[in-house]
Amino acid sequence: MPKATKLPSGSWRARVFETVNGKQTAKSFTAPTKAEAEYLAACYKRQPKKDKTVMTVREAVEKYIELSSILSPVTIRGYRDILRFAFPELMDMNIADLTDNIAQAQINMECRRQCERTKKALSPKTVKNEWGLVAAALRSCCGLTFNVRLPKQPRKNGSLPEPGKVMQIIKGSPVELPCMLAMWCSLRMSEVRGLMCSSIKGDMLSVDSVIVDIDGLSVRKELAKTDKSIRRVYLPAEVKKLAESVDNYVRYIETGEDAPLVPMTRNQIHHYFSRLMKEHGIDMTFHDLRHMYASIALNILKIPERFVMDAGGWATPHVMKQVYSQSFDEERRRADRAMEAYLNSIKE
Repeated sequence: MPKATKLPSGSWRARVFETVNGKQTAKSFTAPTKAEAEYLAACYKRQPKKDKTVMTVREAVEKYIELSSILSPVTIRGYRDILRFAFPELMDMNIADLTDNIAQAQINMECRRQCERTKKALSPKTVKNEWGLVAAALRSCCGLTFNVRLPKQPRKNGSLPEPGKVMQIIKGSPVELPCMLAMWCSLRMSEVRGLMCSSIKGDMLSVDSVIVDIDGLSVRKELAKTDKSIRRVYLPAEVKKLAESVDNYVRYIETGEDAPLVPMTRNQIHHYFSRLMKEHGIDMTFHDLRHMYASIALNILKIPERFVMDAGGWATPHVMKQVYSQSFDEERRRADRAMEAYLNSIKE
């Protein structure tokens, strides 16, 4: 059995030497423990010799990304980030050398890898997304699949603060409008940023574009996250009044020159909101405001689920087709009014 040696990094490496085309080469297998490294090397050594595909995992993923050029810039950027950071040892392995055991060991190592930005272990969701790209690339380019176990996402038991308290905290702040749009209209941050002054049409709000950050630049996408995300939502009078008071909207009414309704970057919204919540001892994210909307609608007001899903863009395209023709019937309007009345009752 190949013997492993300890590296300066603290990991263990076992090597298998073989002769290819008259030249001696070495395959390295690195793992957190001596036993794991030696086990991986032994598994490789026991493989039957065969003609090997001369392609690394990295090359397969790069090829897959090239074939995925029709996807959104955000998706492609995410793929390239995975290619850059994920599975640092797996990426440069020859595809023909991979086995279920080696793939599983690499996934286990990735679960322990720290994110460079947060210095914390990667979340199960991140590892699943990373492996999802690798698995899709190997299946697409080489027709290979692997039997592996992925980490499970732990259930969150946290609770949201009282809506009235949150509304008091954000009142008069630079993020009052984006927060109200998220909490009262169930908009994502990218949807809030994508709104134009012309998006307001009477007491309705058209949500048909988003602004996302790509390589540090704000980019407008005319298509939202999913088909269901492209929607019209009710704009409560309180939020409409707030929106109509912003400088860009006043200028739009006076001159007809359209402009973003919320001209703030993602970092600005995140900074102001996080600081306000921290000052008041509240642990929540901006996105939690959408969860708050759903909790009020479903748990307190008992609004039918299909209306909540329609308003917040949470449904699949199939569900969208089922509810689209009924989205603004009288029952839906009553649901909208019930939400507005409740939020008005707690804002003081």
